[in-house]
Amino acid sequence: MKQFFLRLSHPSPKVFKRITNLCATAAVVGAGIIGIPAAVAGAGIVFVLPAILTKLASYMIVAGAVGGIISKSTVEDPGAIK
Repeated sequence: MKQFFLRLSHPSPKVFKRITNLCATAAVVGAGIIGIPAAVAGAGIVFVLPAILTKLASYMIVAGAVGGIISKSTVEDPGAIK
């Protein structure tokens, strides 16, 4: 476990930095979709998302979080981790 946290502190290759940002964006968009009914309810409007959209958004959150962690754990020089 210690080595995993050391990997997170080392620099990642450029392509994996982009993947990390893409995954974070997917997770944020998914969370935004899930939060739409709560935001609209504050205005006094009853709004329910279709089940497929809610399921898709929850998959986006999970995939974004997992993909972001995996892509962040890649390092340019694995020999530098001790």
